[in-house]
Amino acid sequence: MTYKNKFNSINMIPLIDVMLVLLVIVLTTATFISQGVIKIELPKAKTTANGDKKEDNQNIVIDRNGNIFFNKKKVSLKELENIIKIYEKNVIFTVKSDKEAKFNTFISVVDLLKSQKREKISIVTTKN
Repeated sequence: MTYKNKFNSINMIPLIDVMLVLLVIVLTTATFISQGVIKIELPKAKTTANGDKKEDNQNIVIDRNGNIFFNKKKVSLKELENIIKIYEKNVIFTVKSDKEAKFNTFISVVDLLKSQKREKISIVTTKN
């Protein structure tokens, strides 16, 4: 006696489950990859020096909307003042400002650094 099993249809539910799991994995991975990147367009200058790219430099970023970030964490100007007080006087602060950001915000950050006797300030631009 021979028994033949006929496949009249394919069960799609397990296939859909597998695809949803893969989709969740891709979306989760993509979120972790893009997290922590602050998009800014640096101003151009004809003379640009290769600055210190040390790991211990503290980064201050101003985006086009005037938001201030300290080491990729969004802070207010008052919070930045308190954070800067923690660091020693010989620490280098790297300031990156979007070319569309208000100049007043940039001046406020540099003035804050100068008022706390922080003389080692690096301003980042791109070469023209």
